[in-house]
Amino acid sequence: MGTDYFTYIVVISIAGVFNILLGFYAYQSKDQFSGSKTYTWISFFSAIYAFGHACELAGKTLADIWPWIAFQYTGLPFIAPVTLILMLQYCGHDRHVTGKNVVFLLLIPILSLLFVLTNPHLHFFYQSIELQRAGVFYIADFTIAPWYIIHGSYTSGCLIASSWILISYWKRAGSAYWKQLLTLLISVLLPMLSSLLYLLGAVPFGIDPVPVVMCFTSGLTLWAILANRLLIVTPIARDKVFESMRDGVIILDLRGVIIDFNLAAWRMIPGLEKNAIGENAEEVLSSSLKNFRVNQTGTAPVTYQLERNSRHSYYQVQSAPIFKGNGKPSGRTIIISDITEETLLKEKLEELAYKDGMTGIFNRTYFIGTFAKLIKEAAKEGSPLSLMIMDIDHFKSINDTFGHLTGDEAIGHVVQLAKEILEGSSLFARYGGEEFVAALPGRELDEAASIAEDIRMSIAASPLRTNAGKIAITASFGAAALTGEKSIEDLLSEADHALYEAKRSGRNRVCVSENGKMLSHIK
Repeated sequence: MGTDYFTYIVVISIAGVFNILLGFYAYQSKDQFSGSKTYTWISFFSAIYAFGHACELAGKTLADIWPWIAFQYTGLPFIAPVTLILMLQYCGHDRHVTGKNVVFLLLIPILSLLFVLTNPHLHFFYQSIELQRAGVFYIADFTIAPWYIIHGSYTSGCLIASSWILISYWKRAGSAYWKQLLTLLISVLLPMLSSLLYLLGAVPFGIDPVPVVMCFTSGLTLWAILANRLLIVTPIARDKVFESMRDGVIILDLRGVIIDFNLAAWRMIPGLEKNAIGENAEEVLSSSLKNFRVNQTGTAPVTYQLERNSRHSYYQVQSAPIFKGNGKPSGRTIIISDITEETLLKEKLEELAYKDGMTGIFNRTYFIGTFAKLIKEAAKEGSPLSLMIMDIDHFKSINDTFGHLTGDEAIGHVVQLAKEILEGSSLFARYGGEEFVAALPGRELDEAASIAEDIRMSIAASPLRTNAGKIAITASFGAAALTGEKSIEDLLSEADHALYEAKRSGRNRVCVSENGKMLSHIK
């Protein structure tokens, strides 16, 4: 046996050993990548092909060679379709790897194996086989039958489809995983090219070079697995994380041009479509995010309010630089967080802090604080300011006669009537129970009394309609005005005394306190 002869067989056997190692490693990683089991099968089938071809070349007679040719076909026909399955899994098309589709992909390889095993009798795969000497080797020279053409076309089709899937994914995944994708692409294309050269008769001695090429591609893939964690860290992991993020993410290059964004960002930002990739981010986003700037600091998030589907949404936008491994900047990320629920909850809590829960108008605490500021402003500017206090007459009898729910309806009814007359500049609040206050900036005492009279007449003329019938409601009013250096306590006391006078005088009327003097108001 010549040295070249022995070396060639050893190289092919090494390819088989590499594939066994790859299969073992892939099986160990089965819990980390769904395609690991698939890769294990590829390695298993490739090892069968390599060892079978090595034994074929060691044979001297057709009787020695044929069993190993048949042995090779227990692995060879399955490599290409199982590779296609792996590429589907690797590039995120797992939904297509169903039991039905796997059976469909393996149908032709199974038939190829059956036709090879039965070829001595049926001749569906090879029409004839002759033994020829090529240098130091004895080579089986085949005359192909129709099924061999089907088998070869199907194998090439699977490898071409695998290459197309990888190249398509490469365009979407970007440069981060180029080593992994290039390794897989070489592993697919190089054996396919070698097989084509073999079929065209462009290889020395007519020897199939694919097992030798597989030694190189197996070693390359083994290096990629150990160095780049090929089976553990896959580009589809990036896609699954990127697309499943709750926050919107937009990736920009150093020029501020959009190079990618996830599904969450598309849902949040109107106008962010696929054709936005390659466009300037500020131009695309400015229509939705007013005054948006790419270089805003990452530590100072900005909140934007957008209206989508007839509802207001609140988004917090934060920009941060992206750095390469050498520390140099390579772009920016725009992180968009939906803070609608948090913002609405905050607004609700703030509203509960200064609004009356039942009527929706301001509460006593907010009124006292704000009214004190109004007094200071009016005193400083010398502008008029008046105060009105309103109390529902005989409210206890409404509760006792019709129940507390009807009492609540009566309060809401009175508040609504008062709001229709009070101007937007007025500060209207529930002071306690059935008592209400209104601060009237810019209003003199007689104007405040006139407004109170309008409210009184509106209430008296608008009975509450209930299931039990109409309920007549009246209210009494007291009013006072800021004069001199009165404090908030002074004004509240004067208005309260005027209210007391209105009730003492028969209710359903307006009384004012003018410098401590109680007067009934008649419009």
